[in-house]
Amino acid sequence: MSALRRFFFYLFLLVYLVAAPVAILYAFGYMWAPGSERGLVRSGLVALNTTPDDAQVFLGASRYTRRTPTLLRDLLPGEYSIRLARPGFEDLTVTARIEPDRATVLDRLLLLPTARSPRPILDETWTGFFAHAGGRYLLLQRGAAHFLYDTRKPDEPPRDISRLFTGIPDELAWSARDPDELFVRIGTRVHRLDLEDGAIYPDVTPPARRIAMAHKRLYIADEEGRPMRVARDGTTEPPGARIPPDFFAYGARAPIPNDAETRWLYADGNRLGALDREEMENGDWTWTNRVLYAHAEKISGAQWAHDDSHILFSDGSTLWLLALERGGGGPPRAVCRIGSRGVFHLDERSGRVWLLDSEGRLNYLALVPPRALLPLARAREEAP
Repeated sequence: MSALRRFFFYLFLLVYLVAAPVAILYAFGYMWAPGSERGLVRSGLVALNTTPDDAQVFLGASRYTRRTPTLLRDLLPGEYSIRLARPGFEDLTVTARIEPDRATVLDRLLLLPTARSPRPILDETWTGFFAHAGGRYLLLQRGAAHFLYDTRKPDEPPRDISRLFTGIPDELAWSARDPDELFVRIGTRVHRLDLEDGAIYPDVTPPARRIAMAHKRLYIADEEGRPMRVARDGTTEPPGARIPPDFFAYGARAPIPNDAETRWLYADGNRLGALDREEMENGDWTWTNRVLYAHAEKISGAQWAHDDSHILFSDGSTLWLLALERGGGGPPRAVCRIGSRGVFHLDERSGRVWLLDSEGRLNYLALVPPRALLPLARAREEAP
């Protein structure tokens, strides 16, 4: 009997001596890697969050029991194909690269609804429109005629404000501080329009070749092409380091800042690029120009989307959505057809994209949930 007890004692001791180090190593993130790289390696994890949430997660052929937002833990280093599926939305497949003892964060994954046909909102046809940054107002254009449309009062007809325009504008800049304030460049003359009072304030800046809004301030390119910041009294000064150098040199439209104003998006020909601002140790700023994507056709317009994790852009026929790193990356996805001018605007507050169709009619498309309804990006722990 004593021999049998000794057998079980040494058996359990052997199991303990083997299992305890394995459990300790596992607790510290180590796993056994099979195959050609056999041995102990540090594991990694990936955090997933989708808009909308509650999407099923497939890692290869395995389906996880919990849904987004979630964490996939204890993954060996390497690349993984992850598919996300939710009824009423197109499946989204992303590639996650797992590194030892690192968390890969994909917290802005955007699922596109399967039914996304734009809906016409007005019977009239237009040649273009210009949107306020806040998304509420659209300046609809038909030749030399201009109409102001309040998207939050869709049943009210657009208001004719053509009398405020002394000619067909070459460029427009809508004040970010006051939606009733619009700057218009005709040739080298810049006028300020008060849309509420119906007043025109002519020549509010020196002669300018370009105009744009940034940091809630008006900037111009003077007659020599130099970017200048315009004060309220019309005087100008050098812009400093808060905007990119050669601000007006990137395509037909000035670069658009992200919410943090550290990355500025531009479209130039068939390329999408970003100007990244970084602070150096001495307190100065440095700028880096990065090409993000080269399209097969000329890009008509581009805009940040989904908290700066995606880029919405158009060519002469299609509206596209390009995901950046936090959005999962990969090639752009076609959203819908668009008119040949490629005019569109995403109002992230309402989640609607406003666009002109091939006939010039104003349409809207519900692309993302309204910003107030977006879920918090808090991941739940996942078990396969």
